[in-house]
Amino acid sequence: MNVNPIPKQDAMLVAGSSSVNDPLQVLLNQLRDGVVSLWASGPTASRPTDPYLGQLYYDTTLGTVMECTAVRVAGSPGTAAVWVPFGGVYAAQTNLLYDGECQIGQGAAVTLTTAPKYGKVDMWAGWASGGAVTGGTVDQVNGGTNSSTLFGLLFSGFTLTGAGVLSARQRLSGIQTRTFAPAMSSAGSILYPGVYVQTDIPAAVAVTMVVRAATVFDNFAATTVLFTIPMGNCPAASAALLTAAPIDLANTTATNGIEVEIQVAVGAVGPRNVIVADVQLRRGGVFSPNIPMAFQDSLQLVRTYFQKSFPYFTAPAQNSGNTSGALSYAVQQAGVRNGGQYARFSPAMRANGTPTMVTFNPNAANANWRNFSLGADSGVVSFLGTGEAGVFIVNGQAAGDALGNGVGIHWTADARF
Repeated sequence: MNVNPIPKQDAMLVAGSSSVNDPLQVLLNQLRDGVVSLWASGPTASRPTDPYLGQLYYDTTLGTVMECTAVRVAGSPGTAAVWVPFGGVYAAQTNLLYDGECQIGQGAAVTLTTAPKYGKVDMWAGWASGGAVTGGTVDQVNGGTNSSTLFGLLFSGFTLTGAGVLSARQRLSGIQTRTFAPAMSSAGSILYPGVYVQTDIPAAVAVTMVVRAATVFDNFAATTVLFTIPMGNCPAASAALLTAAPIDLANTTATNGIEVEIQVAVGAVGPRNVIVADVQLRRGGVFSPNIPMAFQDSLQLVRTYFQKSFPYFTAPAQNSGNTSGALSYAVQQAGVRNGGQYARFSPAMRANGTPTMVTFNPNAANANWRNFSLGADSGVVSFLGTGEAGVFIVNGQAAGDALGNGVGIHWTADARF
């Protein structure tokens, strides 16, 4: 018997129907009855151990078609191919977190301390607790890891004493989280936790995910713990994708905003390195392996919390020597201007998120405007009307600024919590 396979996108539309006229149901019935055999089939225990991504398998134990959504990671102990009901992965693609993959890095590495600090990875603050900290940075890794994008938040070269713990934390506005916390439990409120951890520590380390809610809308001065989730252990000097039972955000104060903290209990060690990546609180009826968002799409989401005028691969700094993208204008009135001259830009910041503005002189170690035409500093910076919709950056100008001179300045707009 010849059967024309149903295109996946069409099959998604009918996957929930039980009608005998439903083409997918007819096909499943034919597979069950042995009328056709389009794909490999057998009991759960006989699923292929090294399938290709997207491979289909009719599971006779479960009586349904399964799809491979993640292949086994060679050389990474404990990993295995992931199978979900055909089409199930598409219902599980929405991750509550922004850039859980830790692939967006517009900033610069910072020194690891006991205070949370944003470093190279824009949406994840990092710090250490439980003992004294010596050395170490909060950085980003690109390669050398089996995370879904090869990126990760990197705690590099640290030494900790006592019951040392590394933490990575993301905070999100209630504007983003409210749709995940409806009044009643639903498919949209049930989230599956997951995190990828990699270490060179010669002992297994326990990993915990803590989910907290802001007590007041978008104000994290006080928080309430909603869930403390033991994620299991990352094996000694190895890597693991750790998962846990789903949580339900329904009828919680997650509508005020949420913070998710990954804690890695490393103990007294050093100098050592730990990578955290693929952090998930993902919707769906089954746990899905991390499905990374396209880089550009993730970047646009992150930019609602942190933006800069510098090129992507140039970290914000004074005297960077890079004028590309600097906010610039041509002098219209020469000399010092008491009312100032200004340039305006309109960042797409998060709602209710007035950013903290910082300016950078491209060619000197100060935050002043720069006269590119003269190779000299222009005036001191001031701000007018800073808000989520934009800001005026004002220049009082310098006596030497002549008509038509080009002046400019770099900036960052930071609306992170």
